[in-house]
Amino acid sequence: MNGLRRFGVGLLATLLTGLLYLMAGTHVGNSTIRSRDAVKSWFAQSNFYGQAVDVALEKAATSTGPNKLDIPVNDPGIQAIAKEAFNAPFLQQTVEQALDASYGWLDGSKPNLDVKVDLSEPKNKLAEGLAGFVTNRVSSLPVCPVGTDFSNFDGYNATCRPSAISAQQAGELAKQNFLNMDFLKDPVISSANIKTVDKEGSGTINAQEKLEGVKTAYQQTGSAPVVLAVLSLLAAAGIVFLSADKLKGVRRVGIVLLTSGLLLLLTYVGIGAAMDAVSSRYGQDNVSTPKLAKMGTDLVGVVANDIKNALFPYVLWFILLGSAAIITSIVLKKRTEPHEKKPEHTEAEKLEAPKPEKDDVPGEKTVDTPEKTKKS
Repeated sequence: MNGLRRFGVGLLATLLTGLLYLMAGTHVGNSTIRSRDAVKSWFAQSNFYGQAVDVALEKAATSTGPNKLDIPVNDPGIQAIAKEAFNAPFLQQTVEQALDASYGWLDGSKPNLDVKVDLSEPKNKLAEGLAGFVTNRVSSLPVCPVGTDFSNFDGYNATCRPSAISAQQAGELAKQNFLNMDFLKDPVISSANIKTVDKEGSGTINAQEKLEGVKTAYQQTGSAPVVLAVLSLLAAAGIVFLSADKLKGVRRVGIVLLTSGLLLLLTYVGIGAAMDAVSSRYGQDNVSTPKLAKMGTDLVGVVANDIKNALFPYVLWFILLGSAAIITSIVLKKRTEPHEKKPEHTEAEKLEAPKPEKDDVPGEKTVDTPEKTKKS
């Protein structure tokens, strides 16, 4: 019977450790990735919107093939035009609207996944800006000599202006060339237009059908921290109940709490160490796309810091509660133990003990006589 008790206590202790760790993890998930406000703050705090255009320009400068932009994207003037067209407030509004639509569908407040990103306005602004850039540039160029071939006239790099083309015409030509490129060929991105091949490969399914499992998991795991907290309390009560010595059971629960707190502390420290490793590995001097690396590490850094902040209270409370349970059980154990009594003398010891002389009997006064003084 005692063996079964010990086995049950050990099993519940192991189970309690896992439950406590999962409870902390699911609560951290609820307060971070499951929260649209938290995700919005990640993009804002990491300056994602301020760096997005720089990253796109960096990518365009290094891209090759048919999708390559025939525009001098490294020119400061063109970079300023792009940042004005795709400005940070517009990007933030667009992303946050997409997040609201996505989370609304996930939590069931919206029946359909209706994510729509319309980049038509910034694309047209960029086209108009490029037209103005080319117009200003070409207007300052000298007229080309007669007979110059201008069939492939490039207003971005030309050193002279053909007499048959005005500066305004050159700007309009640059605008039309940009609009005919593959860049944002379809500037309206909608979840309804996103199709993927089904498992059988016989047809396509839209994004909403593909993500139904994600929606179900999102809704079912929302109450996970509460459920895990109740199970943890039941496991802790079971440890105390199965323990022959209830105070030892309380101490065992305290040890589990303390152990779980230390495991979470290791996780907390590990997140910070991982971030340092990522920053070191993808430093701006170590990659070919430093702006992309910076944006990524900035975003991941904000996310990691948010997760650490949500995790730390569990580290603190588990360690404090575990230590309190251990100390309390030890103190109560000592108080309930019987105090050691001074052993009494046996009858034999009493008989062997020397009897006090009459003169030494307490309470009696002795008077020195001349005879006693003389004998002494």
